[in-house]
Amino acid sequence: LRISAQLIKVADGFNLWSETYDREFSDVFTIQDEISGNIVEALQLTLSPVEKQALRSERTTDFKAYEYYLRGRGHYRRRTRADFESAREMFSNAIDIDAGYALAWAGLADTYTEFWRNYESTEENLVQAEEASREAVELDPKLAEAHASRGFALGPRQLYDEAAEAFRRSMELNPRLFEAYYYYGTVAFAAGRLETAAEMFEKATEVAPDEIRALQLIPQIYTRLGRDGAADAANRQRVEVVERRLEFNPDDVPMLLDGASALAALGERQRSLEWASRILDKAGDDALVLYNLACLYSLAGEVTSALESLEKSYAAGLADPEWMEQDSDLDNIRHHPRYKELVK
Repeated sequence: LRISAQLIKVADGFNLWSETYDREFSDVFTIQDEISGNIVEALQLTLSPVEKQALRSERTTDFKAYEYYLRGRGHYRRRTRADFESAREMFSNAIDIDAGYALAWAGLADTYTEFWRNYESTEENLVQAEEASREAVELDPKLAEAHASRGFALGPRQLYDEAAEAFRRSMELNPRLFEAYYYYGTVAFAAGRLETAAEMFEKATEVAPDEIRALQLIPQIYTRLGRDGAADAANRQRVEVVERRLEFNPDDVPMLLDGASALAALGERQRSLEWASRILDKAGDDALVLYNLACLYSLAGEVTSALESLEKSYAAGLADPEWMEQDSDLDNIRHHPRYKELVK
């Protein structure tokens, strides 16, 4: 493995530090520590205890377990049912190799929570999420990801105050952790705490401007809060992010869905439906894709198509009435008898 690292001052292009590392793959952890330590030294920084904690690599010492963990996170971010299943397998493989790997336990907890939210709203998934998140916290109480996973797992139980405390602890440990803000925002949104949800999603977008998940939900929260101008601006930002992503992967279904929804919210109905038509063949029976298609059709005023997609998403495993009741994308179909029957 050869890694060439450079630290360059943006203002004038001055090279502050550079180094090349030749190592075996198994030495990747040592390289990470060397690079981070050398950058701190080159910048002549004095780190606070919180910053030192955030900088410390929270990981296994087993290279194979680390690789499984990274593959798990890669699948998790793609957010289809097949990818969530693969993520669950990868995190489990990492834990099989190193049962004390707190990050892998946190990843496994997140995956079970997502399964409950989007595909299989079963007691078993909730129990697995709670147990895995508890294990992560017990293994490493100073791991920010563990506390974020804990809060995320407690949300579906409607233990909102306990979840909020877990999220606050996560933010204290690592103020730059996207998941801490994003997960808190989703839990607050489901609870109807819209001001808190908006604040958390704004912070999530601050720490990760190109991360689409927080941007997906901000506009409708702004709309509910009467901040229509902010909602339009956020939707335009979503379209920009999606268009950049589609340049590299034109068939990225989650990106197409999100861009189409943003366009519908902006009143660009025809373009929105054109993007939706590119998704239909790829949707299959993925509950999350079908739910988002329902939101898109609702925004575009296609009531029948919206209801059909929502019913299909339920048949495929998505059953989260608290979320549906808060989701303003569904406002155009909320008074329809078929929608009311589905909520029941």
